[in-house]
Parts: sequence; structure tokens; C-alpha cells
Amino acid sequence: MATVEQDIRPVYHFTPRQGWVNDPNGLVCFKGQYHLFAQHNPHDVRWGPMHWLHAVSNDLVHWQEYPIALTPDADGMFFSGSAWYDADNRSGLGTAENPPLLLFYTLTGDKPQAQHLAWSGDGIHYQYDNQNPIVENPGIVDFRDPKVFFDPKGKRFHMVVAAGDHIEFFVSDNFRHWTYTGTFGPEGNHCPGVWECPDLFPLEYEGQTYWVLLISHIRPRESGGPKTQYFIGQFDGQSFHCTQPESAPVWFDPGLDNYASVSFAGVPFPLVIGWGSNWDYEAHLPSHEYNGQMTYPRALRLTGTSQGLRLAASPWPDFSDLSPLQLDRMIDQQAGKTVISNPTVIRIQAEGTFSLKLSNDSGEHWSIYLNVQNELILDRQAATKDIFWPETTEDAFSRVSISRMSNTSCSLTLFLDRTNIEVFADDGLIACHQLLFARQPYDQLMFEGEAIVTVRDLTRDAIVLP
Repeated sequence: MATVEQDIRPVYHFTPRQGWVNDPNGLVCFKGQYHLFAQHNPHDVRWGPMHWLHAVSNDLVHWQEYPIALTPDADGMFFSGSAWYDADNRSGLGTAENPPLLLFYTLTGDKPQAQHLAWSGDGIHYQYDNQNPIVENPGIVDFRDPKVFFDPKGKRFHMVVAAGDHIEFFVSDNFRHWTYTGTFGPEGNHCPGVWECPDLFPLEYEGQTYWVLLISHIRPRESGGPKTQYFIGQFDGQSFHCTQPESAPVWFDPGLDNYASVSFAGVPFPLVIGWGSNWDYEAHLPSHEYNGQMTYPRALRLTGTSQGLRLAASPWPDFSDLSPLQLDRMIDQQAGKTVISNPTVIRIQAEGTFSLKLSNDSGEHWSIYLNVQNELILDRQAATKDIFWPETTEDAFSRVSISRMSNTSCSLTLFLDRTNIEVFADDGLIACHQLLFARQPYDQLMFEGEAIVTVRDLTRDAIVLP
């Protein structure tokens, strides 16, 4: 394994104090604070007995870890799920003066996977519902990852559960007794295999309400590994119906390191966080105290394109707008290599093809460029390849090629944060998260092409460093 000299911990992407972390669970805004739960092994930097990590933030940038919310016991361990603030105490588990925060999770162990409920009066300490399981296993191996949501039209609470190669829907008036209402899939799925971490939420476009269904897939290594697909359609109070069928998967993030993205409950718009890693090489990452990180939060919206409706994403909050202490510094292309900070924000406004390269004194570099075929290429073949997949010569994880849906000028914002970079282009139609472990920090920039390039130093900024 390659060695990494500098502190590899990102500054404004969430990482656990110690141990392993993967899928985010139970994202919820509760009493004015953002709560993040996640799959967690506090005892090792590898996947193991799944606990629920718990962290809280006032701004989605600075996080404080709370005590572990759910701990494995003799009945099994805790797979992914969701959270909901039961403000009206419909569950009866709290009081009118102190409504409970509810956690919905999959218990997995000797018994078949089933959906369970835990609750808390203070948002910190949790106890299990004595009516568990709240949704029994229907007789299949993979039955997990309950996501609870509210249908504003029907004014009822629903749950979507990953059930092997499809998903199943349930409805409830009190969060404790659930009734099956319908199914979606496997038709329309271009990624055979087990579905995971479903999410369903409404979005408005030109006065009409659409529903967006997120499904995560473990894909073969040669196909680029795990990714999250989305469908656009309608929810009729019973099940989801795709009204915009596609001939190929439409990816939530065409990059390599964003899996199991799910949305926050209790916010007025879809705000999502994903696991910023990849199952195909997570065991090789040079992490010693911790392993795994979350993507930066993204606000979602629908936008029209030549290929139909598509999700667009914006970083939330946006450092390039919030950063109060630093000013944009324009890059002089004639100067060759320019020294930059890390973390930093890089803005590109290009009128044609271009190439931008980040490098360090160890000879490593990462590139992003727009070619004559109007493809945006993210290339990390020379970015410490032996860190990511030392056991194979496959090129599936080296380059990401994204065909743009616009022929106009290309506007990009890059958020560099020590060991990862997030790319937002074409007003959010392209949004990628990619790991960038290196032996030394990427602190040099070179640029070629007809464009204006600016950088904003975040290393001494109060938004990033409290």
C-alpha cells in the first residue's frame, strides 16, 4: 500500500473520529439541528458489526459526534434506514410536550431481515419499540433499508423498502403498524442485482409535481463499481410509476465515489448526502484512524434537457458564496504552475476545450478536461493508482467520461478538500465526487484553454475552520 505523508482527513467532508463508516442513515432536521446517522464500526477501519453512528451539525459543515445511537446485541446488527421527527406524537411513544425522534432500521442476524423502530425523547438516547418488528420479512433474503416519507397530497406516511430486485411500499398512520400497498421493479432496471438504500421525494417543475426515486446498486468491478440510479415519475399513494422510461441507467452521480445517497427529512427541499467511497477498493485506502467519509451535501432540483427531465445538484451551503475572508484569485495561464491551497474552491468559465491539472512534488496529478467531442473527462490515472486498486490493472476506476447535454460555454466549480474533489458543472447537471488520496497534498495547478480560472483559499476561512 502506498504511504501518505500529510494529514489525510478532509476538512469540510464528514469523517468519523475513529473506525469505519459507510452508508448515511436517518438524515433528519430535528429541533433546528441537522442529525446524521450512518453505518459504523467503531472498533476497526474495516466493515464489521454495524452500529449507527450519530453526529449533529448547525450548518452541515461542522459536525459533532454524539454517543452511538444503536449498538448490535444478541438479536443482530443494524443495517441502513431513516429517521422522522414525530412532531404530533402519532406513534404515542413521546408526549405532546416532548414528541419523539424515530429511527427506522433493518435488524439483521439469525432471523430474516425485518424493519424495526427505535425512538428517543432527547435525540441522543434511544430505546426499542416493544412492537418490533414493525414490518415482517415477506420471505426473501434481502429486505432492508426502510426510508420513511410523507405524501403531502394524501397526507399519509409511507415507507419504501429494498426487496431484492425491486422495492415495496407500505403505509401507516402511527409509524408502528404498516400495511403493504404496492411494488416497483424490477422492470426498468438496467443494473441486474440487489437494490439498496431507496429514497423517494417530490419535486416541482413548471408547476407540476414529479416524484424522484433513488436506488443504489452494487455493480461489477469492470462496470465501474457501485452507483446510484434514479427514476422520475409519479406516486399515487400506493406505489411509484416511472413516467420517463430510459434506455440506459441515469446516474445520480457519474463519478466513482458516491453511494447510498439519501435525503434529509424535515427540510423544505431534497437535500442529500452519500457515502463518499467505493466498495471495490475501500479496503486499500491509506486510512489508519478512520475509513470512509460523506459527500458534501447537495440540494436537488429538476431541470429540462434535450433528453427529458434530469436532476440537477448544487452544493449546500456553497462555499464560493459564503466564504467571507478570502477573495477570488485569478490564475495566469502564462505563469505555468500556480501554487494553490488545499482545501480550495476552483472556478472555471470556459468557452471551448480546456485542460486543468492538479499536481504535487511527488509526480502525481489529477486532470479534468473538455475534449472536442464535448465530453468532460475526470482522469486520476496518475493520481496514486496503487492506493486505489493495487491488485488489478483494470482502468475502470481511472477515468470518468461524461457527455454534456449542452453545447454552450462550460461553467464549473471544483471543491478540493485534501483527499477528495467535488465537481459541479453545467448548472448542476453534472455533479461528481471523487477520492484523491496522494502522497503529498495537491498544491499546484496548471491550466490550458480559452477560459477564466479563479481560486479561493479555504484553509484560513472561518466557514471551514471554526
